[in-house]
Amino acid sequence: MSLRRASLFAAGVLVLLLVVQDASAADLSLGALTTWLGDQIKAVWGFFVTFMKDLVIFSIASTLELVKVIVEALPPPTFLTDLAICTILSDAGPWAQWVIGTFRLAEGFAILTAALIFRLLRVVLTLFQWT
Repeated sequence: MSLRRASLFAAGVLVLLLVVQDASAADLSLGALTTWLGDQIKAVWGFFVTFMKDLVIFSIASTLELVKVIVEALPPPTFLTDLAICTILSDAGPWAQWVIGTFRLAEGFAILTAALIFRLLRVVLTLFQWT
């Protein structure tokens, strides 16, 4: 047993001497080890943060897909199936057609709709700070 311990001790001393001799070529100090370990911890933390952000985006997307499926499954009300703007305005008479054409109500409604969509998007994207 003593011979085995002595050979292990000699091998350890030899390895230590080789490491000390080669220390000038490679930085094997405690500072280098802690720097490397710190870099590894920062990388793992960065991957974890990225994963959590992706998890939040995935959960929001899945929830919105579920809402979309639910809304698409709802049938439209029966009183709205035969109703259209053209049929409503055709019963209004020629003066309604003149008013719509003269005042360009279609373009006005398009501008108002765009403004409302912009305002709602701005409120949602800024997390309700612009209410």
